Amino acid sequence: MPVLLRGPKHAPLVSSHAALEQLTRATVLVAVLVALAGLVADLQNTVHFGGVDLRNRVVGARALALGLDPYYLKWSPRLPQTLLDPADSPTVPNSRVTVPPTVLALHRLVAWTPYREQRIAWFVAQWALLLLATWLLAASAPSGARRQAVWVVGLLVIGGAWLWRLHVERGQIVVLPVALLAASYRYAVRGGPRGLLTSGMLIGLAAAMRPTIAIMVLPMMTMGAWPALIGFATGAVGGVACALPLAGMAAWRSYFASVHGSDAIHLKLVPWTPPYFGGVVDGMGGWARALSVPTADVSLQYVVWSLAHFRLSPNALGFCLLVLAVAVCAMVRHRHHEHAPTGVVLVVGYTLAVVADLFVPAARYSYCDVMLLPPLGAMLSGLPAEKLLQPVPLALLLLGSLFGIGLEWVPRSVAVGEACMMAYILWGALALAAQPSFVSQEG
Repeated sequence: MPVLLRGPKHAPLVSSHAALEQLTRATVLVAVLVALAGLVADLQNTVHFGGVDLRNRVVGARALALGLDPYYLKWSPRLPQTLLDPADSPTVPNSRVTVPPTVLALHRLVAWTPYREQRIAWFVAQWALLLLATWLLAASAPSGARRQAVWVVGLLVIGGAWLWRLHVERGQIVVLPVALLAASYRYAVRGGPRGLLTSGMLIGLAAAMRPTIAIMVLPMMTMGAWPALIGFATGAVGGVACALPLAGMAAWRSYFASVHGSDAIHLKLVPWTPPYFGGVVDGMGGWARALSVPTADVSLQYVVWSLAHFRLSPNALGFCLLVLAVAVCAMVRHRHHEHAPTGVVLVVGYTLAVVADLFVPAARYSYCDVMLLPPLGAMLSGLPAEKLLQPVPLALLLLGSLFGIGLEWVPRSVAVGEACMMAYILWGALALAAQPSFVSQEG
């Protein structure tokens, strides 16, 4: 029976379902208008700025095609300008390429397309992937109000926020695995008998591009989602195998070696000198400047180092993450014994994948918060309406969203917003685990 909200005389006014519908209807138009304004701003930023994170992947893919090491390439005047990453420091041993060879293999398919054309194409692709991910999650929701709520999250909380301005301007690629995770949710809850296997394959493919997503195997194993686990192994191995002809084993060895020494670079313990170039490079200018948005490195390693000047090693970070993930999975397993509902397994996995980014010994800026879309979308599908409207969690979501859209004048606004969103998705995952069933799987 729906929970009723009552007035002063205790007369029933509106059910929690109706309240949720009223809340989403009031904000969906605002979300569309904000997203459209953001789209225009993103196009302007794409034209005026160089896209430093897209550039390092393009240069890495070109280096790979020429038989050079993309993870340690350092430009010099004897090399063509097509291999110049203007944001790379000549005194840092690593290049700025941090993605695995699977991602470079994708870029290699269009590596020699003029950079300016790649820049515009990737702007279009980023927005298309965000809309696709939001549509997949919304289409999986069991009611119109919940579908509208998912669109509000996609267009306003993500697409209207500074984190998305930064993602598009830098040319980041986080949205690609996010779209795969959104598709995995769609297949799991609406894909029929083989849906969970296909869902696992999509998660495995996403993990091949963003290794922190591999943390999702823990809830699959502890909660008995064996078809998803088989699919995950198939997708991850298949993704790596498909990239091998374009990347090769040498690129993987170099990738792991560069990751091993990245924490010293992250903490700025390696001498750093200014990059080579600030003019026009490969037909694109705007390298000497970048979009100024409120953001901060909120990785656990950097936060501890900046506050206590204590260096957490990669092994210590990995151990802490494993303990946290096992504890969360144990709590969920205790509630559902061996077999949790599919939606619960996925939401816990999506949440752990977001949290895992904080434990990586590398910079963790706000564009990584695009990863919030799958857990938020799934929670809006699966949590009962009365849970979604509880005052404290709703306040956390609203505060996190407001800090993401603006309010940069508040001290440490980025850190406060991050804390609110992390608290919300952890609450949502545990709240779902306490439910006997998953709403969207009943609809």
